Amino acid sequence: MGNGFALLVRRSLNVFFIFGFKAKSIMKKYFILSCIITGFLYSCNEKPIEKKPFLVEKIQNFNAIYPNWDNNDLVRDSISKIFIDSVNSWFVNDKVLEGIPVQIYEVGKADEKGETIKYGLGRLGAIYESGTLNMSLSLMITDSMANVINNDRQYYIKGKILKNLYAPEGLSRGEYDLGKYRVKVDSLFVKNK
Repeated sequence: MGNGFALLVRRSLNVFFIFGFKAKSIMKKYFILSCIITGFLYSCNEKPIEKKPFLVEKIQNFNAIYPNWDNNDLVRDSISKIFIDSVNSWFVNDKVLEGIPVQIYEVGKADEKGETIKYGLGRLGAIYESGTLNMSLSLMITDSMANVINNDRQYYIKGKILKNLYAPEGLSRGEYDLGKYRVKVDSLFVKNK
């Protein structure tokens, strides 16, 4: 192994000469090589940039467009209508719930159109740098999901928004009312604390 490593170092140092690096002593060559290796290893340790949840990103974009929405009641009321229209357009996208922890506080079953369905009731009262996002969810879940859900735990949900059960109310100081929705849940994952 010692000979293989020495051969690798010699070949690496030959690359320096090809690109015009000329070092007079072997110590300078090793120093240059160690700087390059250190730089490479340092760049490998960079953390990936975390992507913000779709909904948080939309609200931050809304705040960038309307930074003064919370100045007074008159401004808030006029921009609140724009906000409600924006929320309705966001909830057409199936990614709207991704990355947002939802607290499921009740699991049960109900009869709907002659069919027994399992449901979960959840709420979002998450606090982000933009403010508090408030939303209620009526979740259509499978039997296997119903068996593993613990009340008052938070879950990440993937699913399809089926219906708006009540419209968003709009904006109030530091809070965003996003409404109530029925969601057909495809999968859910426990949020680790």
